Amino acid sequence: MIKKIVWAAVLLTLSCVVLLFGIWTDSNWLSTALALLVFALGGFLLVSLYRADQHEKETRRTLTEDLDRANRDKEEYRKACMEEQAQFFSTFSHGVRMPLSIIKGYAELLLSGDIDRESEPQYLEKIIERSQSIVDFFPKIQDRLELKELQEEKREPVDLLQLVRDCTQEIKNGMCFDTIRIQVLSQEDSLLILSSPERINEIIYNLLENAAKYMQRQGIVTFRLWKDLGMVHMHVRDDGMGLKKEEASRIFEKNYQGSNQKGGRGYGLYWVQQIVLAHGGRIWAESDIGKGMSIQIVFPEFRPQADEKLAAS
Repeated sequence: MIKKIVWAAVLLTLSCVVLLFGIWTDSNWLSTALALLVFALGGFLLVSLYRADQHEKETRRTLTEDLDRANRDKEEYRKACMEEQAQFFSTFSHGVRMPLSIIKGYAELLLSGDIDRESEPQYLEKIIERSQSIVDFFPKIQDRLELKELQEEKREPVDLLQLVRDCTQEIKNGMCFDTIRIQVLSQEDSLLILSSPERINEIIYNLLENAAKYMQRQGIVTFRLWKDLGMVHMHVRDDGMGLKKEEASRIFEKNYQGSNQKGGRGYGLYWVQQIVLAHGGRIWAESDIGKGMSIQIVFPEFRPQADEKLAAS
């Protein structure tokens, strides 16, 4: 570029010299012709220099844009990796924290000596059962991340009422929560749905863990279960501090944390919603400041005779 500028300056200088020489020697036509020729060459060179400069600027601008785009892609990839890592650890935590707490509670009861010899095998069986649930959980970590896998899971008729009673009693025995009391109320003898004990336990674990985290005081969590018009209802209510109405409508959003956030990644209730939706059910929340939190879950009722007729048709 510098060489071209020098040559252009030299040519323009020569044209001026030739023009002056022609005037001095009275050879006007020759000097004018030579001056115009040299001037044209200099002008052509200057135009070429201008175009080359514009091309260089355009190339530099394109390279800058490509670099900025690469940096943005790198940052988005880094954020995606961090989000995936956070989701993995949140999934892992929700899957093993409660079973480990139950195992710890049963072990402490056995160690305390307050359990009679006849009941010890029962508690040991519970420890083995919960340990096995943790072992079985590891291959399923990735499956938990997609609703599609939940919808394709094999289900069988289970008694939702009995599962809730067993799970909450197990949590009580394991002393997982020292700030809340749990009660289960129902006028029904059984409430059948198509599901698996594992998924129902996950729902109960997450709901109770969320209640214990956000109640901010000692209180009661009440499970009420009934059936109506072919649907099984499970209403879970705590008497904690509650949330604003507009926040309550968003607690099932992935990674959402309300104004009273207490750590975590906002994944537990999102996962509960995914399980309910995969079962063809519905879930919603109602709350207000100082009035606790109510979560309503509705599952399709399993009715053997009706389902057999439907399958036959």
